[in-house]
Amino acid sequence: LGDEAERIMKESMVSSQDSTHFVVESNGKPVNVVLVILESFSNKVIYPLAKANDEFDTAHGIPHNYFDENNAVIKNLTPNLSRYCNEGIAFTNFYGTRSDRGLSALLGAFPALIRASSILEFTEKIKSVTFLPEMFGEKGYDMSFYYGGDINFYNTNVLLIQSGVKNIVERSAFPLAQSAAQKWGVPDEFLYSRLGDDIKSMKTPFFTMVYNISSHEPFDVPEHFKRVKGTTTSDLYLNSVAYTDSCLGAFIEGLKKSPQWENTLVIITSDHTSLLPEPQSSVYELSSYRVPMIWMGGVVKEKRIVDKICSQTDLYFTLHEQLRFNGDLPDNAKCYSRNMFSNADEYAFFFRPDGWGFVSPEQGFFSNVDNGQRNYIFGPANDSIVHFAEAYAQYLHDDFIRR
Repeated sequence: LGDEAERIMKESMVSSQDSTHFVVESNGKPVNVVLVILESFSNKVIYPLAKANDEFDTAHGIPHNYFDENNAVIKNLTPNLSRYCNEGIAFTNFYGTRSDRGLSALLGAFPALIRASSILEFTEKIKSVTFLPEMFGEKGYDMSFYYGGDINFYNTNVLLIQSGVKNIVERSAFPLAQSAAQKWGVPDEFLYSRLGDDIKSMKTPFFTMVYNISSHEPFDVPEHFKRVKGTTTSDLYLNSVAYTDSCLGAFIEGLKKSPQWENTLVIITSDHTSLLPEPQSSVYELSSYRVPMIWMGGVVKEKRIVDKICSQTDLYFTLHEQLRFNGDLPDNAKCYSRNMFSNADEYAFFFRPDGWGFVSPEQGFFSNVDNGQRNYIFGPANDSIVHFAEAYAQYLHDDFIRR
């Protein structure tokens, strides 16, 4: 299938995709970009997105048991994120996979893998990927990365240094009382507060990334915050999600009052989902892979809900086009990334150690590489769609081996 896969993939690649520009510069100045990467957030915990996904699943005959219109907990769990869905552009069918795979896809437009976790595990192969910060660095952006934990996880430090990110603020940059307050590091309130303070004096234009840790298990958020009572793992997860939402909300509301807001794009997404809360979704359900993707800020002039099927790898191409950056895309983005605001084909993949899944408007399925079975989530079997999906998966893994 190797040669055939390469032919099919090259035919699917596009050098440009016409689209409407939803990001509008202020006075011709370059747009500042804040990329918020939420830990373990799924659409299931953000009410407008959960509701939209329920409608999609119902229309496609997909059985599910995680959404309840009358669930007051979910309705009130993340009030800030729920509000932001209606203040900018929210994507309801945006797909992602696990931690380092999510970072590889979001920042490198390089998808996750079957078996091997991601290309970030392999330092020699990391060198073959051009990551998102490099695109901003070429345009003279001031770049920074804020993280409450240890920056060495999944070779993230290698990714950042290779990409030219010199300002890296991580666990060791915070007082001991804060850096040791949770198992994995700095509680979100201090992380977002630090970014909020620093952003006031950032050289413009800037591209800053912030990645929180409080919604990572064991969900040991500070004792003073208790919106969701209970001691089950599900309760603790829900409380951590509510805590992160409150901390992010404080940061965003502060940014709105700053002079930078007028010319800043804020993108809120997630590294991956969680099967929680109870009742947990199955690893074979689409709800286990839908993550938030919200665009807002002073440069976003139009409010809309986008139901198009997209994935984490699509962020690269979309930003390149929306920010009107000239120049060719790197091969990894040219191959695996599409402009989310264009009329490009709709599809997304999700990868697990035991197989891979595919979803398009016509069909969704999961192929188990352990037992060779293909389970159709919705839609009748379509040979041409399956053939494209298999070619993509084959090409991706051949590409990975070549790097």
